[in-house]
This record gives sequence, structure tokens and C-alpha cells, in this order.
Amino acid sequence: MSSEESPKNSGRAAAPVQPEKTSREPSSTRSGSAHPERSSRGASGGSGVEGPLEGSVEVGADAAPALIALEEIRRTYHVGGEEVRALDGVSVAVGRGEWVAIVGQSGSGKSTLMNIVGCLDTPTSGRYRLNGTDVRGLSDDELADLRNKEIGFVFQTFQLLPRSTALANVELPLVYRGVPRRQRRELAEEALVRVGLEQRMHHRPNELSGGQRQRVAVARALVGRPALLLADEPTGNLDTATGEEIIGLFTELHEAGNTIVLVTHEPKLAARCPRAVRLSDGKVVADGPGVEVASLQLPRAVGT
Repeated sequence: MSSEESPKNSGRAAAPVQPEKTSREPSSTRSGSAHPERSSRGASGGSGVEGPLEGSVEVGADAAPALIALEEIRRTYHVGGEEVRALDGVSVAVGRGEWVAIVGQSGSGKSTLMNIVGCLDTPTSGRYRLNGTDVRGLSDDELADLRNKEIGFVFQTFQLLPRSTALANVELPLVYRGVPRRQRRELAEEALVRVGLEQRMHHRPNELSGGQRQRVAVARALVGRPALLLADEPTGNLDTATGEEIIGLFTELHEAGNTIVLVTHEPKLAARCPRAVRLSDGKVVADGPGVEVASLQLPRAVGT
């Protein structure tokens, strides 16, 4: 089965995105705190976003329980004889109903963080709780069950089964849950109506436009009514106009109360989100309103 045919959002067959190499930005760029209560100064001129920012959810004994609670997360890989720190003390919390962008350039650590948030990988150290469940020590089967129950994935490349209809693709996560056929058909139809594809339920992916395929992917992510919608570069394979349609759909889903974490390398896309967390060199360097975080100019690494 090809990678496009793999039901990655099912919670059973997902493989982690390969870890990013850390960037070589000078240590002076790491002026921000890794704690979600604070963010960095802008790297140019010493101005920019700093201090407590709107949208942050404090991790602590007195804070309300967060849907996502990452505390001092570190992820280290050994490549040859070299130790690569993909994440270095990341602390972020996301409350229910938030729409948060994780933004950063290649090598920033955002894909590694997405893998950990999506329970596709586990941290080297630190603590991660998803909807109250501490993922430390969970077996592979337990992680798969947690993914299938709590997370709906939306991938850049759609990941639809090419020979199945839109309806059958959306039903797939429910098959893994053992939902009876009639009930899963009803739930899948409801999800497709929700994303505006009630007239395309019986079309196969090659009979749909790129935007319609991504809507099918969103419906598939929503069908199990997960606690979290995790989107990896959801507009990356779409033209500008179609990308705007998908962002409009995410806006509607957020307004309906869904919790969304969107991973992107594009500051313009992060600016559309109410809150953004910016990563650089495996650390959180800014956390606050999307427009403000997206506008920060970090210095380029030497030689680039």
C-alpha cells in the first residue's frame, strides 16, 4: 500500500514525521522563555512581543485543566555520533476551544512537536498530558487508542484512499473503533454535510478538486468527534483561493467550539490564527496573538 493509501488518521498506522535538524541560529536569538506565559523580544532592535500574552494557558497547580499540557518537553536524537536536540525545554498549554498555530522555519522543531502532540512520538524527557491523560509509559497500542479517540488528523497531502468514495474515506476511523456500519454511515454523512460536501459523498478522490479532497480529510478528522483537530500544513498543496476556503472552514470549526492546532512554516497563515506559538532551534521564542507572533523578525543564521 502506498503512503497515500495509508489510513494515518486511524490511530493504527501512523508513522512519525522524520525529525528536523536543528537550525544553526546564534544563541543570541533565543531570547524568549520556553514557558507559555512569556514570549521573546523581537530579535531585531530588541523590540517585539514580550511578557504575558493573550491566549496563553498557564501550566501549573492553580490553572484550569488544559486539553494539551506540555511541560519541559525535550526530544533528543542520536545521529551518528552527534546528539541532536530537536526540542529543548518546550512548555505550552492549549485550552479547550482554542485555535493555535505552531509556526517555525525548517529545523525549528515544529514537526517533532507535532509528532509528540499527535502521540506519534514520545519525548525524551518532560511531561505531556492530553485531555487529562499522561502519555508517559503508554504502550504503542494504548497510544494508538488515544490517537483514535482524542485526535483528528488533517494532512497536507490529504491521505485519502484513492479507490474509495468520500463517504467510505470518512467512515474509516469509525471502522477502527468498531462502530456499527449503519451508525458510522450516518456519522460520516453528517460530517460531510458539515464541510459542505453533501453533493459529493459518492465521488472518489480523483473526481474531486484539491479543495474538496481537503474537505473530505477534514470531515474524516471530525467524524469521531475528537477533542483535538491537528492540522499539518493544511493549505500547503492548495492554490491561494482554495487555501482561503480551507482557512474559512477552520474559522467556522473554531467558532463552533472545536480545538485546533495548526502546524505551519508560513507566518501569514499563523497570523490568521487567534494565537500562535513560534519555535526556533527547538525552543519557544514567542507565544501570543497570531498577528503579533507572525510579525516578529528573527535574525537569520550566519551564512544564510
